[in-house]
Amino acid sequence: MPVFSVVIPVFNAARTLPRCLDSLLQQDFSDFEVIVCDGVSTDGSLEIARQHPIGAHVSSQSDRGVYDAMNRGISLARGEWLLFLGADDHLANAAVLSEIIPYCGGEEQLVLGNAVFEDLKHSRVPGFYRSELTSRILWRNTIHHQSAFYHRSLFENAFYDMRFSVLADYHFNLHLHRAKIAWKHVDVTVAVCGGGGVSKNFNAGLYKEEWRLKREVLGWPMAVIQLPWLAMKFLWKNL
Repeated sequence: MPVFSVVIPVFNAARTLPRCLDSLLQQDFSDFEVIVCDGVSTDGSLEIARQHPIGAHVSSQSDRGVYDAMNRGISLARGEWLLFLGADDHLANAAVLSEIIPYCGGEEQLVLGNAVFEDLKHSRVPGFYRSELTSRILWRNTIHHQSAFYHRSLFENAFYDMRFSVLADYHFNLHLHRAKIAWKHVDVTVAVCGGGGVSKNFNAGLYKEEWRLKREVLGWPMAVIQLPWLAMKFLWKNL
């Protein structure tokens, strides 16, 4: 069993996928596997994944979007810890995995680092993100999965809920907070992230989905309290 499984959902990402895979090939820690879950790309992404020297396990089939691909990666993963990268993300440096491994032997089921974002000159998304599982997650998703190492036991009873097409990771992380799992933050910048994430389009549909998942996970009283906050977020992100 490898220590890490790095799951990469891919769809028509030929321009950015090589850099993502190169950053994994350059790691100075070798006990990990790479799983590329392709959604039947038509731009050469599949060939890039299959021919890259990282030796990824490549699965290509029609899916229902990024979370469906991530769930497929979870099913295929053999590692003790799972990391999810987008095809336009890459590890921050060659020592990321070796810097994380000393923190993966305790009781914690979730090890969180930092992420930085590039090409965000005209975005309301912060350039540096410190992932954490504090009570702040009740208000917004405080975990970027590109900087989160999930122990495989967290997926024994639940995967990403496909009812949430944009915020399934937030839904999953809220449940982890409610379950009071053990976690830790380490001051390691794990990934440099591109701007192509599905939740970076701040339209009304995103906030409707957030309102729906909060009603389900947190209950009506807390969800109602958050309505003004959701409205303010929508206005701020779309100014």
